[in-house]
Order: sequence, then C-alpha cells, then structure tokens
Amino acid sequence: MIGMTELSDFCMAAVIVSLLSVGIVVNKGLARRKNKILLFLVLDCFVAAAMTAIGQYIPSMDLDPISADLAIKICLYIYHAFHSIFAILFVMYVIEAAGQWHEMTWTWLILLILPTIIFLIALAFNPETNWVFTVYDMAYYRGEGIYMEYAFAMIDFLIVIALMLVFRNAIGRVKLFRMAGFFFLSMIGVVVQMLIPEYNVEMFIESVSLIGLVALIENLDELINPTTNLYNKETFLLDNKQFIATRIEYAVLVIRLNKYEHMVTALGAAPILEITKDIAAWIHENATTTDCYDLENGVFAVILRNKKTDHESLIQKFFERFSESWTCNDLAIQFNTDLFYLNIPQDMNSINEIMSVLGAQPDDNSGGVRVLRGEKLSFIKRESMVEAALRRGLKEDALKVFYQPIFDTKQGVIHSAEALARFEDSELGYINPEEFIHVAEKSALIPDVGERVFEIVCRDISSGKLADAGIDFVEVNLSPVQCMKEDLDKDFQKIMQRYGVTTDDINLEVTESAVEMDSRVFFETIDKLKKLGFHFSLDDYGTGISNISSLFNMKFHIIKIDKSILWNADKSDSARMILDSIIRMILSLNIKIVTEGVETEFHKDMLTSAGVEYLQGYLFSAPVELDKFVRITKEYNRLNSENG
Repeated sequence: MIGMTELSDFCMAAVIVSLLSVGIVVNKGLARRKNKILLFLVLDCFVAAAMTAIGQYIPSMDLDPISADLAIKICLYIYHAFHSIFAILFVMYVIEAAGQWHEMTWTWLILLILPTIIFLIALAFNPETNWVFTVYDMAYYRGEGIYMEYAFAMIDFLIVIALMLVFRNAIGRVKLFRMAGFFFLSMIGVVVQMLIPEYNVEMFIESVSLIGLVALIENLDELINPTTNLYNKETFLLDNKQFIATRIEYAVLVIRLNKYEHMVTALGAAPILEITKDIAAWIHENATTTDCYDLENGVFAVILRNKKTDHESLIQKFFERFSESWTCNDLAIQFNTDLFYLNIPQDMNSINEIMSVLGAQPDDNSGGVRVLRGEKLSFIKRESMVEAALRRGLKEDALKVFYQPIFDTKQGVIHSAEALARFEDSELGYINPEEFIHVAEKSALIPDVGERVFEIVCRDISSGKLADAGIDFVEVNLSPVQCMKEDLDKDFQKIMQRYGVTTDDINLEVTESAVEMDSRVFFETIDKLKKLGFHFSLDDYGTGISNISSLFNMKFHIIKIDKSILWNADKSDSARMILDSIIRMILSLNIKIVTEGVETEFHKDMLTSAGVEYLQGYLFSAPVELDKFVRITKEYNRLNSENG
C-alpha cells in the first residue's frame, strides 16, 4: 500500500523542472526531428509528474471517499499510460541522435513499441482485473502487472545501451556523455521507486536528468541561414559527418549556380538576393521529404534518404526548373548550373570529398545545366588523390624546385632565375604544377608548399652554385592564399637566417589576380615583407583587369608581361600595338620589365629593340633542376662573352 508521504514535494519539483524543459525546447525551435522527439519526451515527463503530484494531494482535498478514489484512479491511469511510453521515446531519441531514423523499418518499429502496446492493453483492462494497480480508501495498491512495466522499461534501456555503444562515434562524445548521465540517473530513479515505492522520487530524478539532454538542443537560429530559411553550411557538415560515421548509404544533391558572385557584382546584390530567396523556397517546396541546405554563394544541397527511384524524378525536376530563368521584377536570369549527384559512400567517403564539390571545376565548361554523377565525378576524386599525394610529398620531402633563366638584354647574360615548384608523387607520378598548386590552395596546404619552396631556394642560394653561375637574385612566387598568413614575414625571416640569405638574394612575385584581392591581411603581409627588404614583381601582367592604380600603390620593382601578350603580338598588328603600348607605359613609370614566353630569336630582337630589359622563355631554357641550370647558365654566358 502506498499513501501520502512527506516526500510528495518531489512531485511538484518534477512538474516545475519538466515544465521548464518544455519551455526551453519550444523556445529553441522544432525544425529538427531530434527536438520534436525531445519535446514529446519532456511533455511526457511533465504529464506523468503532474498526475503524480495531483494524485498525492487529492487526499487532502475536501472530497468524499468515492470521488477521491475515482480522481486518484484517473491520475494513476494517465500517469502509467504516459510513463510506460517514456522509455520508448528515449529509445527513439537515441535512434535519431545516431542518424538512424531513416534506417528504421516498420518491422523494427513495431517490435520496439510492442512491449509498450502490451502494457497499455493490460492497463486498459485494469478496471476489471486490477492486475496493474487498484485504489481503495485513497490508498494505492500495486498489482503484479506493475513489474511488467518495469521489465519493459529495462528492455528499452538495454536497447539504449546497445545503440549508444554501436553508434558512439556518430552521436559524439558530449551527447553520449549527457545521454549516459540521463540514462543512469533515470535507472537510479526506477530502482529506488521499485524497491521503496513510498519514496516518490522517480519523476523528480527523470525530470532533472532531462535538463542535461535539453541543453544539447541546437538553437534553431544557429542551424538556419536567416536569408533563405534553409539549414546552413555548419548544419550540413554536422549531418554528413554523422551519416558517414554510421556507415549508412545516402545521397547528396548539390546545386551550384556558377559565376554567382560575378552576377552579384554585375547586376547588384538586391535582385540576386531576391532570386536566391526564390530559389531556396522552390528547393524547399520541391524536396519536401529531405533536408535542404544553403551552403552560401549560390550553392545549395539536399540530403536524400528515401528510395533511389525517387531521386531520379527529383533530379529531373531540378534539371527542368534550372534550365529556365529566374525573375525579379523585370530582370530574368538563367544561371549556368551544375547538379552534382553523390552516392555516399560509393562516390565520396569523407566530408572533405563532399565539400570539395563546392569548388570543383569540371573539364567541360559548356554552360547550361549539367548533371554530374558517377564517372563524371572522377575529377573530384582526382583532386582528393592529389591532396593526399601532396600531404605525402610534404612528409617525404618530395617537392622539388626547378629554375628557369631570365636573360638581361643590356648585359647580354643570364643574370637571374625564376624558381618553380615541381612535384612527382610515388603513386600518381608527375603532377602538373597548375593542378597541385590549385589543390594546395583549396586544401589550405599552400602555406606549407610555399614555405618548403622558399626554404629550398634559400638552401640552393647558400650553396653558392647560383652565385658562381652569375645569378644576382631568384624570383620566388607567392600564392594569394599564402599571403593571407599573418606571420609569413616571420617564417621567411627565420628561414633566411638559418641559411645566411638576405632579401637582396630573393625577389618575390605576386600575380595580378592577387593584387585585385580586397583583403586587409593580404596587403598587411605585403607591407611586412617590404619592411624586411623584399622587392616585388607583378607576375602575369595582362591576364586580369590590369588595374593601373595597382602599379602605383604596390610600387613593384619588376612587371612580368604574360606570355599570351607576346604570342598574340605574333598573330596580328593590333596585338603588337597593345604589346608596344604596355611596354612604353611600364617603362615610363621607371619599372623594369620581364617578358615571358620568349621562344625565338625574333622575339628576343623585337623586345630588346623595344627597350625590354629582361627576357624569360624556352629560347634560353625550360625550367630545370639546380645543377643542370647552373651548367646551362655558365655555358650560355661563356658563349655570349666570347661572341662579344
């Protein structure tokens, strides 16, 4: 028999704590299934606690015995009904937290809830059987059926233990710790209540332990892109990491609007923003059974967990819609769109490979709408393989530096050289510099690559071989991404001190596209390097917008005219006039010129007569290793000296 106790205040405390949990969950938002399940969990706890509290205080009310017994029975029926589904709700929460909800079949779901259904049936027949409990003279008497409720709860808790062990990596350490805390506290409450029924502490302990789970809820504002109301990139990363950790099969559809930023610049931010909102709304409306994400800068994604037959119809729907234009007021825009369909883990098996799609550039740039899947995704895998090769190469010291001569037209000798990175991997073989530099920049490996090249150049200079060949200084390229490293000047200074090299021995090159960057860190890094004494060359002049003001602001020591300008001058008089005007303009600024791509004696004579001081190209030599470069340079300078 169980009656009123002085511990009944625990029930009221449980009501207050669980009600607080309900408020927190609702306030943080219910967009995620986890949050919805947790809301049901805390609501269940609140109702069960409230029924226990009301039942405890009914005897103190001014009711006749029959009415009091009836009121207590009603509270107990509601309590047992809700309390019996508490454990199964926790099982469902763990399943969702482990990313396994979509893997649930109807068979498994029925098996999970079957014990609870059995108990609820027993509870429904309790008025006739009194097998679960009975109430007499305002006292609560347990029946044998009550132990079935505890037994079924134990089964659910064993399932929870199994889920947490199997999917511990997918759940994550913090969530796993909180879940384990909730589990063990709840178990303590169940055991105490079962062994000492007059101590009504079970609901209080469960409500308090729920606070730990409630604290895990992601705030909706942190999950959603406020502009488009789709999930943001951080949520996309977290969801994919969880799915990959559980080794389940799923698919990702990435929608990339090519040249999105160019559209913003050309047409203005306001109309493109409105169109972006329309696109996001359309994606959300037409991918209703999936999670939709805004990955920023005109890239969206949809995670597909339903049948693959449904995927095909969705892809076709996206293809047809993005083949049409999007309108804002009187403005109609049709984006060149790439639709990447990724089967995980068949096509991609890591979050890095998935994210590499965002900046991947297929070989075919025909425009329109393209669906890239299967073998057409091989170029993305290639980037991943090159990245892995670079990481190996940095560890194994496999990066090399080749040197290409720069000819001095006034002195008639090779007087300097450009250092060029070369890389041959033990598995992939020779990798084109444009390819591995591009991958290094995307994968944040470029600072390590750039530092390694700089160190090799300093080592070669310190050997004295370059000076013996008559080389005054070496040109070393700086990547725009490398220049974003705030302490780059300190890194270079340490390396130069180690090898006894000065800034007079090295000239740094930045590309025209790098100068066009609107970055505080970039220009601050350049200023720091200039203060160390470095001179700068502007590389690939003529391939970008050719902002004349940059020539004044950066105060370049040398301008390197891109080879395409020279080669076009061979083909037309107008291109020749452009080359001549560029040369005259740069010389009028008292800046020295290097012209790249010199391959013939005609090029050499034409540029020399135009006043160009330095020439670089295959006429003198292709990029070669240090020892071969020294031999070529010495021989070339000796022959020129003899021919006077």
